[in-house]
Amino acid sequence: MLTNLKNKRKGAFIAFFPMLIIVMIAMGGIVVDISFARVTYNQLQTATDAAALAGATALVNGSDAAQNAANATFDHNLILSERANNIVIEVGRWEEDTFTPSAGGEAESTPNAVKVTAEATPPSYFIPLLRDLLREEEAIAIAGNAASSTAINSSSERDIIFVVDAGRDMNAFTSYRHQRDVPSGVTKYKTAVGYVNYPCCFPNHPPADFVAGAGDLSFHPLLGRIATNATKFVAYPIMYTLNTIKSLMKWTDGPVYLPYKKGGENWVAPYPYPAGSWNNYIAYVKVDFGVSSAGYRGTYFTGTWDSYLMDMYPGYSESPRLWLSETIQPWESTRVAVRDVITNHLTDSSDHIGLVLFNGVAPDSAVLERQLATENGSDVDVILHGIKTTNPVPGNPDLFYFTAVQPGRQPGHYSMGSIIYPGLSMAIDELTSDRSREDAKKIIVLFSSADFNAIITSFNPFGFFTNFIETVQPEVDRAIQHNIKIHTVGYQYLGQPELLQTHIAEPTGGQSLIVPYPATNRDTGGNAILNEPYLFSDILADWLNEGDSAQLVK
Repeated sequence: MLTNLKNKRKGAFIAFFPMLIIVMIAMGGIVVDISFARVTYNQLQTATDAAALAGATALVNGSDAAQNAANATFDHNLILSERANNIVIEVGRWEEDTFTPSAGGEAESTPNAVKVTAEATPPSYFIPLLRDLLREEEAIAIAGNAASSTAINSSSERDIIFVVDAGRDMNAFTSYRHQRDVPSGVTKYKTAVGYVNYPCCFPNHPPADFVAGAGDLSFHPLLGRIATNATKFVAYPIMYTLNTIKSLMKWTDGPVYLPYKKGGENWVAPYPYPAGSWNNYIAYVKVDFGVSSAGYRGTYFTGTWDSYLMDMYPGYSESPRLWLSETIQPWESTRVAVRDVITNHLTDSSDHIGLVLFNGVAPDSAVLERQLATENGSDVDVILHGIKTTNPVPGNPDLFYFTAVQPGRQPGHYSMGSIIYPGLSMAIDELTSDRSREDAKKIIVLFSSADFNAIITSFNPFGFFTNFIETVQPEVDRAIQHNIKIHTVGYQYLGQPELLQTHIAEPTGGQSLIVPYPATNRDTGGNAILNEPYLFSDILADWLNEGDSAQLVK
């Protein structure tokens, strides 16, 4: 009987074996399909995370840019080799752990977050087969996976202050003295002959019968017989007296024009600016080492005239029309870069812009030219470039001159020297004031001639204040404390621009640029193209658009 019982049990197992196979297949199929579902979900979540971060990073360029950037990431983050579907990208505000989409596509306040949702259907190989085997209409099924991600970027609001060196060194490339600092073999920078003072400075009140000569002027309307090129008039021997040279050049020490010939065909010109004199200019041309090294000793033309003004009387109170010039370098390239980055790259209303000029040797010598404000920043260019009108020269419509409507700024505008410390201090004060937004990304862009060897000092109760790089360390520490990033711009062959990078930019997490000499574009022969400043605003824009603060919140 025991043997018969064992045989019956064996028969029972054989009877249940097909059902066991079905159960095992079902379980195996579920495991495989669940694995695919898990992989699908993980890849989908990764894709929505990447899209949200990309969108939040691009918020600094506007809502459309954020949506485009988020959508583009799905082309690279595929789900089992397929693009996600039912993608929804929303721009809005993240506040108090809640996302609120922008109403009607336009945020009522500045958007700071991007929410991305998407779906993907995982492959299901075994569940349909099991359903057929069981002949059931309703069976276990794995539905399409959905994922959602939200990222914020506080840097969509930016408080940016441009801190610009307005010291006399910002005209260094226009001066013959500076050419001694440029290595041999490098083509030296020369301003366009006559450009600084002609056509920009035709006399405000010329004599009624003054008529400029046609074509090749033999008489400069502002400067007497200062030639418009270096070879038109020969250099006068240095032994000539001051009066002899003034007589030859048709200059007068008096305040008004005097007729040179009967009928007023030519005129004797007075010295045009408040500071300096014809005697000072003559002495400069005779004895200045930079002029002599350039080969222009005793040569009276607009090249030596421009250099004389840059070296001796650059300030606004001394030579009040130099801001009109477009060839004072590196000042002009700096002004153009600031203008271009504001006009073309800082167009979002969430960008607040300020301007500080530092120009002087006292700890309080910086000037807050523009407080942080919500306007588009166009008035920053008005401050730097001024406003002028263009007028034809009487009797010669092919020539023109400028009339100042609102003065701009020029190197040495307020004072001859400059130190960095006051400029950085004032900018940090502004970025930590009530005008700066708590959640905004805080940025300083510093332009400096980096003359850290200058021992220009200012006496204060604690001793003499110098321009050594160590004096800016307290302000760098303060910038780090308040999470203020400082980007720096220096200039080749001018000061020590590498110290701007190592002591200011790098410690604060900023970037650094050394603008190549002479801050203009060059032609194929290596000569400076005078009316083409070296445009580096795109580099500045890339710095400002760094989206390192985007982060996932949900």
